[in-house]
Formats: sequence, structure tokens, C-alpha cells
Amino acid sequence: MERINWKMLIAIPLMTVCVSACGENAVQPNKKNPGTVSASASDPAYQTFSVCEHQAIKGDAKSQYDLAVMFDEGRCVAKSRISATYWFGNAAEKGYADAKSRRESILQALEKSAGAGDASAQYDLGWMYYHGYGLRYDGTKAIDWFEKAARQGNVKAQYLLGEIYSEDRRFEQDTGKAKHWFGHAAEQGEAKAQNKLSTLYYKDKDYAKARYWAEKSAGQGNDEGQVLLGWLYEKGYSVPQDYAKAKELYEKAAIQGNQKGQDRLAVCYRLGRGTPKDLEKAQYWSDKAMLQGDCGVEGGCR
Repeated sequence: MERINWKMLIAIPLMTVCVSACGENAVQPNKKNPGTVSASASDPAYQTFSVCEHQAIKGDAKSQYDLAVMFDEGRCVAKSRISATYWFGNAAEKGYADAKSRRESILQALEKSAGAGDASAQYDLGWMYYHGYGLRYDGTKAIDWFEKAARQGNVKAQYLLGEIYSEDRRFEQDTGKAKHWFGHAAEQGEAKAQNKLSTLYYKDKDYAKARYWAEKSAGQGNDEGQVLLGWLYEKGYSVPQDYAKAKELYEKAAIQGNQKGQDRLAVCYRLGRGTPKDLEKAQYWSDKAMLQGDCGVEGGCR
């Protein structure tokens, strides 16, 4: 009988400095972020930003300054106080022109807005302290600003607080707080928060709540939510066991490139669960999953 290690299947990695889906747009110096510049490589704005970013990453002070100006003024790219501060800081370290004063001006305005209760500014400051991006890392200040923003309904702050209390080992883990903040974000329709909340309830064996939030998440096309909901149907947790429904959900996730969905879909075809046995399709989806590495399924992806 095939066995699955669900703890590994739903294991959540430690947070890195990479921005989450609920995070700031266009803030990573080494990655393009969809939607921040024109998707067309032939667009002059895209070319201007791309060339400038490339040179800035290589350490060219003028390009770092010019890139900061783009982020500060919203030229060729989505406006971002975080990225503007970061790149002005890099240029300032090289003694470039008025980079230091422009960086300080942005920070002063940001702190003033945050202090006056602007939730977006509070989130931005929290993000910078949390990631050490534009400001020196300070976990206490990060949490403080995130909570101020979250209490005002900022969904990004709510989601990130949920991740911090459930995943980030630099902080004391608190499932209750994680559920609280994921819950607020989930109620606002954030699909990833719905999936995270579902996962926490699954770990607590509260399958009814796990199913409720998995359905919400999967209904929005979230691939992780589809996998978890598929697993609930496969095992009959809080729902009548339904292999066909499980296979359908795994397939939706697999098509999106979800490794766990691909592996579970392969199992469905191999064992004939919810679909006629098809070893060729089983091998196809198993190979797709294996190409992505170890997905934590015993006897499966490695």
C-alpha cells in the first residue's frame, strides 16, 4: 500500500528574505517582479529599467541612484518606497551625490506617515525592519509596525504576521496568534491565508475547519488549497471519501505546476483511484514531480 507522510507534504519552510505573495511589489534587487514594468521586452520603459537594474546589481553607483529615482518617482516601474530607500542607500555608501539625503527624506516621510496611522506606511516600515532591506534588521520593531497595520485591516501585514508566528524560528512560535492573523486575512479573501489556516487546522485534526478553509482557498484556484482539499476527499476527512473528487483537485494543482499535486495525481493513475488505471499517465506525472526534487512523499518524489 502506498504511504504518504502528510507532515512532510504540508511542511512549511522557514521564511527567507524573499517577499511573499502578499508582500511589497518590486523590491528584490535580483529578481524581476511581474506587473511592475511592461511585460514586453521591446517596450522602451522595460528596456530602460532592465538595463539600469542590471548595472545597479553589478554595483554601478550611478545606476543604483537612477534606479532609486525610478522607484521613488514611479518611472518605468511601480512606485516603491522600500526599493527607493534600498537603492539610494547603496548609492549613498559609494558617496554618490545626494543619495543619502534622498534616502533620509523618504525614511522621514515614511516614519511620519506611519506614526500618523497610515497602515501602508506602517507595513512598509515593518517589512524593511523584518527583511533588513533598506533598514537594519530589527524583529521587535518589525512586529510592532506589522501589528499596527494589521489592526487597521492591512491584509499583507495580517498574512505576514501569520507566517511569522507559524514559521519563522527567529520568533517564538504561537499557533493561536498565527490562526488569529491568518484568520483575519482569510476573512478578507486572501487565498494563501485561507490555505495556511486550513493547514493549521488540519495539523490540529480539526478537519471540518480545515475543509472549510481549503474549499475557500481551492475555490480561488490556490494550488496548495486544491492539494489539501484533494487529500481530505481522498481520506474522507470531514467529507465522504471521494477518489474522483480528489483526483480532480490534484489535477488542477498539478496543471499549475504543484509538485505535491503532480505526485498525488500519479498515485491516482497508478492505483486507479477516481480514474481508470493508466500507468503511462502515472509515469508522466511522477516524472514531472520528480524533476522538481524531493516533495516529501514516502516512496514517491526523491
